[in-house]
Amino acid sequence: MEYHLQTPLKLEDIEKLNARDIVYISGEVLTARDEAHARILEFEEKGEELPFFLEGGVIYHCGPLMQQTENGWKVISAGPTTSGRMSKMTPSLLKAHEVRAIIGKGE
Repeated sequence: MEYHLQTPLKLEDIEKLNARDIVYISGEVLTARDEAHARILEFEEKGEELPFFLEGGVIYHCGPLMQQTENGWKVISAGPTTSGRMSKMTPSLLKAHEVRAIIGKGE
């Protein structure tokens, strides 16, 4: 099956998905790796509000290749990174926030 989903995702959006489905996601997708996951959990522990919205969100485990220019930083490429590095933090993050999808690579 092929699905076109819009963030923030609703539970019913993802409950119908099966392995091998083709899913197109439009809207806001946040990139985060291990340091960002740790910071999100620090905010949670301190009872502080995040500066972004995670409920119904999509997190892309992304490893960007950056280049410094005279005007700041420029993204050269942004490919998936191994999600296993975040596996110890993922259950706590999912318990604290209603993240509906994680995009990454690994088992």
